[in-house]
Amino acid sequence: ICDLPMLCADVMLRPYQVIEARVAGADGVLLMPGVIEDRLLGELMSQTRILNMAALVVVHNEAQITSALRCRARIIAISARDPETLLVDHQRIESLIDKVPSDRVRLVIGGFATAAQVDAMRDRVDGVIIGSALMGASDPRRFAKQLGF
Repeated sequence: ICDLPMLCADVMLRPYQVIEARVAGADGVLLMPGVIEDRLLGELMSQTRILNMAALVVVHNEAQITSALRCRARIIAISARDPETLLVDHQRIESLIDKVPSDRVRLVIGGFATAAQVDAMRDRVDGVIIGSALMGASDPRRFAKQLGF
């Protein structure tokens, strides 16, 4: 459909899902240390490397950052959204961002809906993932431009 990289946003739980995502045309997959144990995270990371795919590792706390780093994750997204309550707290990002080394691709995700929120992150991260706000916008293209993209 387009030449842009495609991310399979399903949470990977088994190595065969990474293969299925690749066959379906995905260039990257979503991995969550809080959902899977470290050994499996390592297997999934290896599978992405074998298939020349990117792994976007979403973390919610310092222990998950440690797991991601132990598995040599290159792209780490810190989530502001509490995985149990789904409430957004951008302070979570503030407390965790410096735990991710600057030689990694550092992203943030969760509850970003205004240009001011995005601007506050510009100097500290490599990117901001906008999901719900973009999907709920009546004019997604205009909304993205308002955010500075």
